Amino acid sequence: MPSHFLPPRIAARWFTGKHPESHWPSIARDALEAGLDGPALRRLASYEQKLHWDVAKYSEPALSEMDASKMSQGKHFFGLPSGAFLKS
Repeated sequence: MPSHFLPPRIAARWFTGKHPESHWPSIARDALEAGLDGPALRRLASYEQKLHWDVAKYSEPALSEMDASKMSQGKHFFGLPSGAFLKS
């Protein structure tokens, strides 16, 4: 079954302020379940509760590990499938 986990969507929502820091542990667990891996993803996935400084330290490396590093806002919006910002 194909994964519905979309790293560019995660990056776009993070850089536009749509994902609060409290979502990072579950995002990282979803990334690991989708077959992505890296030290920052594993670290964030291990948190039961987020701590601002931990999320700040590991969020950008985690995005890089998902091959969804920072892009311009326009590139995030225009490179996503329609409906990517709908709440699940």
